[in-house]
Amino acid sequence: MLWSRLHSTLAFACLVCAPLAASSPNSTSSDDRSKVLSYLNTYEANTKELLQQNSNPKCTLDNVSIRRAWDDLNQTERSDYVRAVHCLYNLPSRTDPVLAPGARNWIDDYVYQHINQTNFIHISGFLLPWHRQYIWSYEQDLRNQCSYKGYLPYWAWERHPLNQSRSPIWSSDANSFGGNGEYVPHGVVTSPPIGLPPNANLTPITLVRQPGVGGGCVTDGAFANITLNLGPVSPANATVNVGDNIYGNHYNPRCLTRDFGSENLTNSVLVDLFEQKDIHAFHPDLELIGHGIPHRWVGGENIDIYTSPNDPSFFLLHGQVDRLWSVWQGLDYEARKNGLDGTVTMDNLPPSPNATLSTTMKMGVPAGGDLPISYAMSTFENDYCYMYT
Repeated sequence: MLWSRLHSTLAFACLVCAPLAASSPNSTSSDDRSKVLSYLNTYEANTKELLQQNSNPKCTLDNVSIRRAWDDLNQTERSDYVRAVHCLYNLPSRTDPVLAPGARNWIDDYVYQHINQTNFIHISGFLLPWHRQYIWSYEQDLRNQCSYKGYLPYWAWERHPLNQSRSPIWSSDANSFGGNGEYVPHGVVTSPPIGLPPNANLTPITLVRQPGVGGGCVTDGAFANITLNLGPVSPANATVNVGDNIYGNHYNPRCLTRDFGSENLTNSVLVDLFEQKDIHAFHPDLELIGHGIPHRWVGGENIDIYTSPNDPSFFLLHGQVDRLWSVWQGLDYEARKNGLDGTVTMDNLPPSPNATLSTTMKMGVPAGGDLPISYAMSTFENDYCYMYT
């Protein structure tokens, strides 16, 4: 299974409930920052060279879109992004009400499709290409449906390595995402996958998280008053997830919650990722650490791997995941462009074939329908035309 390659070197059960071991004083060293900067410069130079040679006339060095960190957006740009997200909340759902009777808006369409595909798109070969198409579609909706002028920003968590709450993403002002949820006394959060084979050992892929310092409703920032309509799924709600609603598709209006944790995310994590030589080492490392730990740090709705897109910060979190994959690809593009790792089910439960370039991604109503994985392997082919700075 995919994670078996990690279990011998990582204390998985401890990692998911405690600060990352790499949070030593050396983890923010100037040496790590210098290495990361070198890798980023190489990615940028390589990508610009590839764009100059690109055979796709729709994507050139002159018209490539630039995705930037939220930290680097000015207040006007942040305000425009927030406005466009709220616009999507005001557009009526397009999802078949038989499938998701609780869906009320375009955000719910994205949440439903993520719920629907979660048991295939995590701890599998789908993770990176599926989410690339998913967040690109979200970006296009912001621009084409809601007149957003910019491009999808990302959460550069390495800029605030020992205190993520200092990131401007979590500011309390009207142009940011708001901070932690109100403190609500609570215990350990356990979030197992739902609907996998009944005899499967789910312990290695069950999220176990110590309580943070929030847990309640977010009361500040641009999204303090949004209503979540779908979910939860896992952790399940004993009075909601019953009968035909184990996947939380029925109408369940509630507030956005967060529960900030204590995990540290540093430049040393990026160095470890960028130094991986093949996709079979890079993908598990990215999924477990660069993807999993940010979800756990935010907590609340982000702990539920099914409904985590309910938190608007999800798309910046996955912007960072896509950025890290893009940079790693760009360091040796021809060798890495088509690299895939994993099968087509979560941790190969139930057993399934390896993902290939021709395997179909189920993107659903919000994100393009059925597409082959090959469609999403480059950020400047097919309909994609973007890079990161």
